[in-house]
Amino acid sequence: VFDAQGRSLPGVKVDVERIGGDGSARRVDSDYTSDGFETNARGEVMFRFPEENAKYRLTATANGVSASKEILVDGAAIYRLALTLKLENK
Repeated sequence: VFDAQGRSLPGVKVDVERIGGDGSARRVDSDYTSDGFETNARGEVMFRFPEENAKYRLTATANGVSASKEILVDGAAIYRLALTLKLENK
């Protein structure tokens, strides 16, 4: 997760939802907490899911600003996705 200047954002909350074939979304919780996921010091977050075809929506939120993207997962692999949050400069 990055800011508009391309800098990594640590500590950003990331929610993951699995998108069903009918378009419905179901939240995916972390193994460690039901409060979602959080980016590390490099602005990265890692997920591990079962090896099956699925569509996921990732939403990053910080300071009331959100950005989302969907990704289609079709098997065991590393998928990279970048989200940019347009935060107010302070």
